[in-house]
Amino acid sequence: MTEQEVTIRRAVRSDARELAGMRWDRAAEDQPLDPDDRETFLDRQLTWFAEALENGWVAWVLEQDNRLCGQVFVNVVDTVPSPVPGPAGVGYVTNLWVAPGLRGQRRGAELLEAAREWAVTVPLASLVVRPSAEATALFTGAGFRDGGMLHLPLTPGA
Repeated sequence: MTEQEVTIRRAVRSDARELAGMRWDRAAEDQPLDPDDRETFLDRQLTWFAEALENGWVAWVLEQDNRLCGQVFVNVVDTVPSPVPGPAGVGYVTNLWVAPGLRGQRRGAELLEAAREWAVTVPLASLVVRPSAEATALFTGAGFRDGGMLHLPLTPGA
């Protein structure tokens, strides 16, 4: 894959099957999945991905040769209204993934920059993420910093 042929654009409803496929591919990197289950997963998740893009989720994709090869999702979470003027809401960043052949070319950083540029125009107060240990450097390199956010795991291993 060559760098020059890759573009970044907003995901649209018709991308749903490829978005679900990339979600499968990302999960398959972390744990063994039965390849025979892939099509069933894609069929089952097609509706979720299509509807998510029309109901609060925003995504950007890397595209090369009419094929998707990377993605990042942002879900806008409204905050309680404040009497202090300023942006409201935060964007929860998730599911950043770049195909192995494009890694090491700053493509993940480019997807994050597309999300950041959009978030400024909304405007959102911030973008938040809970990165894996492997992805922390990518996010801090893109300007994310530790803001003291805590989370309460509700399922074992979360």
